[in-house]
Order: sequence, then structure tokens, then C-alpha cells
Amino acid sequence: MKKPRIGIPPYFNYDSGEEYMPEGYLRAVECVHGELVTIHYDTPPEDIPALAGSLDGLILSGGVDVDPRCYGQEPSPRCGRINPIRDRLELTLLQKVLGTSLPILAICRGIQILNVAMGGTLIQDIPSAFPGAVHEQQNGRLAMSHRVRLVPGGFLSGLFSGADTLLTNSFHHQAVDSLAEGLLPEAYAEEGFLEACRGKGPQWILGVQWHPEITQKTDPASLEIFNAFGRAISGV
Repeated sequence: MKKPRIGIPPYFNYDSGEEYMPEGYLRAVECVHGELVTIHYDTPPEDIPALAGSLDGLILSGGVDVDPRCYGQEPSPRCGRINPIRDRLELTLLQKVLGTSLPILAICRGIQILNVAMGGTLIQDIPSAFPGAVHEQQNGRLAMSHRVRLVPGGFLSGLFSGADTLLTNSFHHQAVDSLAEGLLPEAYAEEGFLEACRGKGPQWILGVQWHPEITQKTDPASLEIFNAFGRAISGV
């Protein structure tokens, strides 16, 4: 049986100048019994339509900040490192796959670039906008340090048997501000900003601000997010 092709943009090591794929995303591809398709930053724009058409699923991975100019703002002094080449690649890719039947799972930076591609904006720096709020945990990669409030009747609430909260990790200093018209809220931080969303239409789209790929081996809820992605790919 042919394995589903799962496209994932890699991370970038600014010291070595090389792309790399964190182990958690490799495990995510294994979870859905798929074949990894690394979407390299130097993919020519003219090759993106064929690449997009060859995929069975797309995971938008974490990474550096989205350039605020992509959503019509100037960078604040608290905005972090940006990668305009990656922004252009992912925005071009999303132009091709949004509105199709391709399942999309957007993680951390992924939910941010997804929201921008669909017309939304971002909070450039959470501590500036919400004084005292800290969403970059310091207690290890596997710690579940942050509880989010799930929207009643939403996809995630249903996925977790009607739960009203979910314990997650937290490694971000930006978040969705104005949610794009084509997305629905799925979870919120205690401060009130968005932590998860889903697509309004028939296309399976789920975005989460946390990193389930890090904890999928130790946290059943993290694993279930990838199981749901796998079911969307297989049409179950």
C-alpha cells in the first residue's frame, strides 16, 4: 500500500545555515504511517503547485516569527527573528492548498502563518500585550505547564470526550490576534487570546499553538491530535 505523503517545512539552524527536521515531526509522520516530504525553503515557486498536488497531508511546523509585514504591520522591537524566505514559501504553498481536500495540521508558528495566510493578524509579543503573561516554559521540553480552555461543542472538546480544558506545553511569545474569517476558535489561554482553531469549511484544518509533536510519546492527548490528522488523511 502506498504511504501517504506528508509535507512539512523544516526548521533552520542559523549557526550552521542548514535546514533540519526535529525528531517529533519524524515521529508524527510515523504515527500516520506516512512518507515525509521535506518542503525546502528554496523550492522554486513554479514547482509549488505540483508539490502541493502530490501531498496527502500537510503539517505546518514551528519556528521563528512570521514577518509582521505579511499582515500589514511594522515589526515591533519585541518581535523576534524572522525568515522572509520561509514566509514566502509557506504563504505561496497555502495559497495552493487552502480550499482543497488536503488535511492541514498547523503547529505553533504553523497556526500563526495559517492565520496570516487567511487574512488574520498576530500578537507580536505576548508579554508586551499581556503584562505578566509568560508562555515560554522553562521547566523542560516534556513538561505540561499550561492549561487551555476548550470551546464547548468544538472539535477538540469532542476529540477529548467533552473536556472543557486541556493541559499542554507552551513555547511561544506570539499568538493569533485577529482570527481569520475562515477559521473558528477551538481553545483559549487564560489571558483570553487564541490557542487553537479549526477551519470553517469541509477541508480538515486544525491549528494548535502548543507542540504536541514533542509530547506525543508521553501524553495521550498529544498523540490523539496526530491520530485525528491520520484519520482525516485516510478519510475515516
